[in-house]
Amino acid sequence: MTRATPGQHAFTGGEISARIKGRSDLERIHTAVEEMTNMIAAPEGLAERRPGTRFAATTKSDADAVLIPFEFSTAQAYVIEASAGAFRFFMNGGRIETGGVPYEVANSYAAADLPSLRWTQSADVLFLVCPGHPPRTLSRTAHTAWTLAEWVVRDGPYLDVNSGATTVTPSAVSGAVTLTASAALFAASDVGRAVRLRVAAVWGWCRITGFSSATSVSARVETAFGGVSATAFWRFGAWGATTGVQPSAVTFHENRLAFAALQSVWLSCSGDFDNFAPTTEAGTVAADNAITLTAADDQVNVIRWLRSAFGVLIAGTSGGPFAIQASTTREALTPSNATMPRVHVAGAGDAPPVRVGTNIVFPSRSRRRLHLLSADFAADGYSAPDLALVARHIAGRGIASMAYQQEPWSVVWLVLNDGGLAAITHVPELDILAWHRHQLGGTAVKILSVACVPASDRDELWLVVERRVNGATRRHVEILEAPFEPQNDADLDGCYFVDSGLSYSGPAVATLSGLSHLEGETVQVLADGAVHPERVVTGGQIQLQQAAARVHVGLGSVARLVALDPGVPVAEGSSRGKPRRIDQVTVGLLNSQGGAIGLKNGRMEALPVRRSGNVMGDPPPLFSGDRNVKVESGWTRGVQVVAEQPLPLPFTLTAIVPRISTLDA
Repeated sequence: MTRATPGQHAFTGGEISARIKGRSDLERIHTAVEEMTNMIAAPEGLAERRPGTRFAATTKSDADAVLIPFEFSTAQAYVIEASAGAFRFFMNGGRIETGGVPYEVANSYAAADLPSLRWTQSADVLFLVCPGHPPRTLSRTAHTAWTLAEWVVRDGPYLDVNSGATTVTPSAVSGAVTLTASAALFAASDVGRAVRLRVAAVWGWCRITGFSSATSVSARVETAFGGVSATAFWRFGAWGATTGVQPSAVTFHENRLAFAALQSVWLSCSGDFDNFAPTTEAGTVAADNAITLTAADDQVNVIRWLRSAFGVLIAGTSGGPFAIQASTTREALTPSNATMPRVHVAGAGDAPPVRVGTNIVFPSRSRRRLHLLSADFAADGYSAPDLALVARHIAGRGIASMAYQQEPWSVVWLVLNDGGLAAITHVPELDILAWHRHQLGGTAVKILSVACVPASDRDELWLVVERRVNGATRRHVEILEAPFEPQNDADLDGCYFVDSGLSYSGPAVATLSGLSHLEGETVQVLADGAVHPERVVTGGQIQLQQAAARVHVGLGSVARLVALDPGVPVAEGSSRGKPRRIDQVTVGLLNSQGGAIGLKNGRMEALPVRRSGNVMGDPPPLFSGDRNVKVESGWTRGVQVVAEQPLPLPFTLTAIVPRISTLDA
């Protein structure tokens, strides 16, 4: 019989799928686990319990909503709740209200439009695009002064110059004019569309204001024409009801505003974001004129998103990323040197990417893989490995949207197609890649949207969460609390581990109100640092057994980690398949209280919350160090340690060391 104590002292391998957990040849296996639920793999190697979420507000009419980050500075960072028909605004942990009423701005987006809404920001202006809608701007001048307006471009962007025989004749060179075509050309849907004409070697442009017939429209001249002669040199605006094209992606690159739809990308004139003039009035192409490019290849490559990275503009398409770049390195992008080669074959889905360091992380075309696009300057190319290869059972559920929380953990949060919430701790420079899953407290919970904005001490993760509450479907805006970082073993101020919860701090009270969003729900309570018996919210209130001055109330969840079978080496090689048993587990803990240790499919042994010598009546102190837990597996061919925390208390694992006996025969 062989005895061994194989220790796991880091958890930066995260949760891995059954497809690779037998790969003992992989270095990552030694820091991986079978399950990590409501536990975050910290870059330092710890597995720490996820903080709880704090209730901010219900969504408008309890409807679906998408969260949009708006970052002017760390002191002025907003989260915008975009729902059908309205925008609402949040900052500093709460909703912006005027006179007790939520401040909101009306919009024309339907519920079906929300998943396709895309944006980019410049100072106090948010540019919004959505298929079927013209681009719009949402501008801020104060906390309660936001304006939504259609964004009207100047002089473009345009389709190609006419190559046929049809001519257009303007009735005047400026002001209100009539355009007359030599053959059927116009449609009623052209109202609002830009038209560019070259008359007498001068390019001017106008906007159609009225439709009379297929050969006659009225227009308003924006840049004077060179005369009133008939011309076959004309081009129509590329966007609008007639073409059925509206931008579906938007970003900034090299001081240009870039839009994309279908296979085309349009970049504004340099430093002039609403100007898409393709040439000067004389017809020459200047370096600062607008740029139009197409993802031309041997297949249809629909552009899903745009991101400026690696010194180029990356267009994520269904056929792989394309790089919009100057033909010569270290040159500024101009109409004459702009190229658009495909740089990889990893097709992109229509979920927007996130930036992690200098890299771009994006879901695949099927949304069941997750690629990390990085520039390989030594090889003069790009790589896009699949980050989901180690956790196909999680990513295979489909990735709907993402947000990156740089501080405190460097975590990419993923909303899954089925409403699940997953996350990846990813620090590329340290080769840390750890998947973990999160199940928020409540019944029939679904995550609808996530967004991150900077705060003074961390990046805040905001969520839209759907639950069944008191028999009805409710949707809440919630914020992930800051990580628990006590100053000493008596510091319980930041001990917040309930979901959709609220806190009270003040004179000791026995009745807590303001909980109507959890009416009828059973809630967990932490009162003055100690676990209080669960309560049912009735009339928006709960009653405590005795008055308390600092209380956290919310829905409970269970943090759970299941270690891999350690596969202890024996004389003949691996112990896999040999009878084994565990009689003791040593767990390393940091700033923790309670929890339970046991074996998979076996009994759990509760860890004490209090120790002998603790003063009764005072909250129990935190524990850091090793605990030896007696367990008994019996002889079996598979042994896995389980660590859980069902109470609203902190639980951070630094190590798991089982004592294993193996029958060599």
